[in-house]
Amino acid sequence: MIILLFSFAAATFIFTILGGFFAYRAQDKLHLVISFSAGVLITAAFLDILPESFELRGGGEGDLKIILLAAIVGFLLFHLFERLSVLHSCKEGQCENTLHSHQGGRLAASSLVFHSLLDGVIIGLAFQGGIKLGILVGLAVIAHDWTDGVSVVAVLLPSGRKWKEMIFWILADAIAPVIGVFIFFFAFQPQILALALALVAGIFIYISAANLLPEAHHHHSSIPTLLATLAGFALIFLLGKFI
Repeated sequence: MIILLFSFAAATFIFTILGGFFAYRAQDKLHLVISFSAGVLITAAFLDILPESFELRGGGEGDLKIILLAAIVGFLLFHLFERLSVLHSCKEGQCENTLHSHQGGRLAASSLVFHSLLDGVIIGLAFQGGIKLGILVGLAVIAHDWTDGVSVVAVLLPSGRKWKEMIFWILADAIAPVIGVFIFFFAFQPQILALALALVAGIFIYISAANLLPEAHHHHSSIPTLLATLAGFALIFLLGKFI
């Protein structure tokens, strides 16, 4: 398991950097990458994380309600974090899209680095639920970290930041999940782990529904964008069947 954790930590680092460089080089195709990542995250939440949380909790009717409530709490907490930590660079009603409405400066980039740290925590946490869950969640987080690298560049470009400063923030965003991977890698009681994973599921659902999908479809609401989301769903669905 330690080897797998190191592997996923390295993968998050690499994919975050690749996402940042891709965003800078191919800005016209970002909607496909973001849409694909949304499909990966939301499918992992509903088909893998929530069912696993339910089983760890005990599998009773009352357990289902508790798990769903924990997912809602995760959703709302992440929403509150975004509202409190991200400054807006435009007046209400005048923002063009989700990513570009955030202040394209150091505070916005710092917020994304913190999100990446949380991604690493999610991987370490998921491995406590088993190898299969860890791999599936790890793959979902890698896809999300790709979009984190994309987002770092996306929030810095409108503010006219130089490429050297973008590289700094991309590297900071890449190293954050490597640190976060090991934060929660210690023994959990199954019921506590179930609640923690349910919180993670709520976070994944929020990121997909509130951030990634609106951004992907804002200027590119097309069949290829929709197909990219379906491809993300298919990847996680097939991995769940064959792993």
